[in-house]
Amino acid sequence: MTRRQVLAAATAWMALPVRAEGKTRMGGTPTGFSLRARAARQSGKPFDILEHCHNLGLGGVETALGSTTPEAVKAFREKA
Repeated sequence: MTRRQVLAAATAWMALPVRAEGKTRMGGTPTGFSLRARAARQSGKPFDILEHCHNLGLGGVETALGSTTPEAVKAFREKA
């Protein structure tokens, strides 16, 4: 493979759409927002990582369900 072929392949890869439905392909994790979550806890406010990632325009979030009851799962899915 020549240098030009490598550059052409890299350019083609970079031209792929980065956004889908107005969101980036990137997501958020609890460890990524741990300082913000701690600050919210200390001020007595709840920290909703799903809402925070949505407001930032992120396309996904890694989180844990507080409860696995069917009602709680349904509510979480509707919110997501």
